[in-house]
Amino acid sequence: MKTLTILSHRILFLLFYIAMFTCTAVAQKLELSANVNSGLFNYVGSSASNSGYYYGLYNNQFTLPNPYGTKLTASYGLNVQGQMIYKNGFIMGLQTGYDFLNSKQDLSYPIYIDYLATASTLIAASYRTGYGSAKVNTQFINLNPYFGYRIGRKSVTVDITGGADFGFQTANRQSVTIYSTAAGQPENHYSRHVDDKITDIRLKGGVAIGYKKFSLNLSYAHGLTNYIKNEDYYAVPVLYTTAGDTYSPQKMHAYSQLIRFGLGYRFY
Repeated sequence: MKTLTILSHRILFLLFYIAMFTCTAVAQKLELSANVNSGLFNYVGSSASNSGYYYGLYNNQFTLPNPYGTKLTASYGLNVQGQMIYKNGFIMGLQTGYDFLNSKQDLSYPIYIDYLATASTLIAASYRTGYGSAKVNTQFINLNPYFGYRIGRKSVTVDITGGADFGFQTANRQSVTIYSTAAGQPENHYSRHVDDKITDIRLKGGVAIGYKKFSLNLSYAHGLTNYIKNEDYYAVPVLYTTAGDTYSPQKMHAYSQLIRFGLGYRFY
């Protein structure tokens, strides 16, 4: 399935390039520009949450059972784009860039756990109350093929576009800050890098208001990729026992959501 997904992505981009370059003969002009943007990022879906809890493990390790927070959190990115503007106002373009996306949620109910001799068996240590926050910092290389329509032909233009984001994750870091309710307990900070990377596909729509060589850009992207599609409630992959028993996980859904707003400059 993963091979088919990668192949379909390559075919899509190949067809896009063919369409783009075979139409240059009838294009009115080619524009090249760079953009910087800020934005708000979070997760949505039945399993995304404004608050959650964490497991404190031995040796100061931790895990977040559900790190997909619904709090809109400041994020930023930069990109370059090339687009062709046709005589009838039709737009075809490709944007590529790098995004730094952050999400946040409140934490409560920390549960401290120690491992026994077997990795499959856990024993809960004494429960300690506390509160805090969790942050997930991710980085993506982003490709965005898009189509659209331009209103206006002179110094002021309005571009309305729609397409898809293909986000290839390059980094994923989770961090927690815990404040204990017990007297005399210090503030604790933990962080860890997550090795598993995800390819996030998002539908994207945007508006760019241009004045001469400058533009004001606004866009919204909603993910189609379920971040926890193959995991159960505790974020552990579904396992099958040697006895043939199966564990039926709860259906969980968490999708990315990103609002971008920024400035652009047209070089050509």
